[in-house]
Amino acid sequence: MMPPWRWLLVLGLVLVTSLWTALWVNAGTIRPNKTRLRDETLSLAGLKQIQVDVGKLPWSLKAKGMTQELVLKLFRDHLADARFDLADEPDLPRVLLRVTAVTDPNQPGALCLLSVISVHQKFILDRLDREVSVPTANFQVMALTTTNVVDKTFKRNLRLATRTFVKHVVLASQAP
Repeated sequence: MMPPWRWLLVLGLVLVTSLWTALWVNAGTIRPNKTRLRDETLSLAGLKQIQVDVGKLPWSLKAKGMTQELVLKLFRDHLADARFDLADEPDLPRVLLRVTAVTDPNQPGALCLLSVISVHQKFILDRLDREVSVPTANFQVMALTTTNVVDKTFKRNLRLATRTFVKHVVLASQAP
């Protein structure tokens, strides 16, 4: 038979361990969330209805059969899949895709492909007391590729940039 003081010691250890575990498990809900989103991300809160546009395409994509219409359709499809309401109303925020390809004459067949999604929104500029439309958020994906597979690289870049954009809209929309 165990002496009574040992039972008290075991009981005390069990209580302390249980209390420590309960505090540790719940600590995440007790601590305030210190993460603060950047203003660029916060500007996307509640973004649902947008207009979509694509800038001029580089020669390397055109050479692989990518047209402005095809790229616009791919971009619109990605955004529609993410449940954005796409419209052509001029007062809506405009989501613009620009693609740039940079080559180096010392590296034939190689190129750097940059895909940038910019969100242009209207707001009042207090300093000028005037409404302006400027890019409030930008998302970019860059890849080194070759002219042989530039179209596949572009499609991957477009998916990644669109996912990043969507992720930031969701984060901003869930922010307190």
